[in-house]
Amino acid sequence: MAIQKDIQESNVGVGFSNSYIRISRIDIRKNLHVEESIKWHVFIWVDAFIYKPTWHAQHEVARFEYFKIDIEEIFKEEGQDFLAQCYNWLHAQPDFAGAKEV
Repeated sequence: MAIQKDIQESNVGVGFSNSYIRISRIDIRKNLHVEESIKWHVFIWVDAFIYKPTWHAQHEVARFEYFKIDIEEIFKEEGQDFLAQCYNWLHAQPDFAGAKEV
């Protein structure tokens, strides 16, 4: 799973067309500091590459960001599994409007 989209900003200071973007890591953590109840959060790390990396080559990440989401927001998304639900949530975010699945 991955998505493709133009990125306007990158780690090197320029944008790239048709960047290959994928979720590189997902963490699920509980927040014990909420007094009413235990809250679960999902942390999604997203990497954007200039082009699709191959399995045998290392490619520098053109852009990196992460999102912290209440797990209930992910469960609202449709998808065949938790990863698909995370990608569907990502598609709904303004920064990823117009992205296509690749």
